[in-house]
Amino acid sequence: MFNAGTMQGAGMKLKLIIAALSIVLISSQANALVPASGPRAQATPAAVWVIFGCTGSLMISALAANYVQHRQLTPYEAATCGIGYWFAPYKPR
Repeated sequence: MFNAGTMQGAGMKLKLIIAALSIVLISSQANALVPASGPRAQATPAAVWVIFGCTGSLMISALAANYVQHRQLTPYEAATCGIGYWFAPYKPR
């Protein structure tokens, strides 16, 4: 009843839409509409930016590896937050 290629393409489009929306939500100023209430910290701790940066890079690299090469990230690529995918080419066995 369903064509497998169509379903796989639809799933990939959904993943790309979800990734794009997550990037927009992360980069948007979600607290712009909330009125200020009391004193706040002057700066966001660096650890927060590292965690979100690593997670975002890992998601983008995983989507790219799946879309381009139809594979998952290797353990090395995942351990380097996806940076290994872009700089160390994958060599299939």
